[in-house]
Amino acid sequence: MTESAASPRLAPETLFDLLRVHLAHEGGDRPLLVTTERSYSSRDVDEASARLAAWLLHVGVKPGDRVVVDLKNGVEAVVSLFAVARVGGVTVCATPQWSIAQLSHLIADAGAEVLITSDVRARQLRDARPPEVLTVGGVSEGATPWSAVEGAGAPSTLPELAPPAAEDPAVLIYTSGTTGLPKGVVHPHKNLVDFARIVSSYLGNTADDRLLWVLGWSFGYGMSQLLTMCQVGGRLILPESMLAADVVKAHELHRATGLAQVPYGWDQLLGFLERTGRHLEGLRYVTNAGDGPTLDLLDRLEARLAGTPIILMYGQTECFRTTYLPSDRYADKRGAMGYAIPEVEVHVLREDGTLAEPGEPGELVHGGALLSPGYFHAPEATARKFRPSEALGRPEPVLHTGDIVRRDADGCLWYVARSERMIKSSGFRFGPGEIEAAARSVPGVHEAVAFGVHDANLGQAVELAVSLALDDASDREQLVRALELALKQRLPRYMLPRHVLVIDAMPRTATNKIDLPALQALALREAGEAPAG
Repeated sequence: MTESAASPRLAPETLFDLLRVHLAHEGGDRPLLVTTERSYSSRDVDEASARLAAWLLHVGVKPGDRVVVDLKNGVEAVVSLFAVARVGGVTVCATPQWSIAQLSHLIADAGAEVLITSDVRARQLRDARPPEVLTVGGVSEGATPWSAVEGAGAPSTLPELAPPAAEDPAVLIYTSGTTGLPKGVVHPHKNLVDFARIVSSYLGNTADDRLLWVLGWSFGYGMSQLLTMCQVGGRLILPESMLAADVVKAHELHRATGLAQVPYGWDQLLGFLERTGRHLEGLRYVTNAGDGPTLDLLDRLEARLAGTPIILMYGQTECFRTTYLPSDRYADKRGAMGYAIPEVEVHVLREDGTLAEPGEPGELVHGGALLSPGYFHAPEATARKFRPSEALGRPEPVLHTGDIVRRDADGCLWYVARSERMIKSSGFRFGPGEIEAAARSVPGVHEAVAFGVHDANLGQAVELAVSLALDDASDREQLVRALELALKQRLPRYMLPRHVLVIDAMPRTATNKIDLPALQALALREAGEAPAG
């Protein structure tokens, strides 16, 4: 029995303690992760993390050292996360969806001592690798293969390690970089423990929960699913792939109770269900991540997941989770962001920093639990985003999210737009939502994204990018004409787009959010205002 199983703490204080909590269920025999190959109990994860922790100590990892974990969802990622926490290191969360250039930036920015990645990615990095590399799935020159650590057997004893303090950094989660180079968001152990406790509480998670794990572990939402299942003794179900057919197959095999997805993922999954006439029966709830779902997407969710409670939620990497809409308020607040989660305060501020009135758009600020202390080695960026607010009358920093929202008479929050997505054109300031809704009302329009680009006369010109559910070129031309007519009929002149850009698929970040800078660059190239490439 490893040290962690022998002396579990009564209440978790660190990330590794959350694994101890799961170990307390059924003596560690309860499954934590179920894959297509096998089931891994918390004891399996504990023992594997002990072996990896011993290797990390052997190569010189000290408390506070950064270890980049560049792996897809799977047992190796879970083991790595807990092993790094076990030795007091900081996990730098990465994803194989990122380019090699993005991963190289992350390694350099974090000052990483160790990289855990695939053999293919290790070879691609060449000279950008940190001093120590551990590879999963194969062998790369100058790296240690995972099999060597796995085959070493359980270490006889790990040295007595002082646990990190609750306020010590546990993870660095990098933003997706839609507004510049990705920045590392620091989260201490306390935030991860509080995250597990708060979210599992309002979702009513129990040891009987089985969550389909389709969101990447390296981002806040996907990580929360691992943490909450540790907190309550539940399990994660990992499909063979993230393709809709495999997600449905995993659900049917394991009778999952919960599923979270981003809008793009929901669209793909619902499209499969609609084509095949299948359903996801027996889910206790579903939730959203990333961008807010459109009303059309909610219509489809309700139709295909009849009777399944839908819990809408909102958060950012810098604070994990801010609001949620309880399922019993869904019918009368459909599409809303909802209310502050427990232990969090939310406020809506005008541009001058004063409190907005109900119905008045303003910037959402987050205070209280789960707030990051800031960005890694980026004091100026931290000071811009995390700062006190005079209107709140307290000295501690709050997170200025950059999201424009409004609060209704009941105190429920509704999303308006990202501040950088607010369009200022012809003397008017407005969000893209009304334009996008008008475009999506035209049959055959699959996705629509409205945005502003610089214009010397207007301030910003409105552009609209759409993807169509049509293949025939003549039908596409006819649909674009119908779209332009519909926009003229439904929108005021100052909201009408300068161009309608028809593209095959929306560019997306690693978190499946719309890549707005890529769309803006495309619009400028189409207008002949920027060089290609």
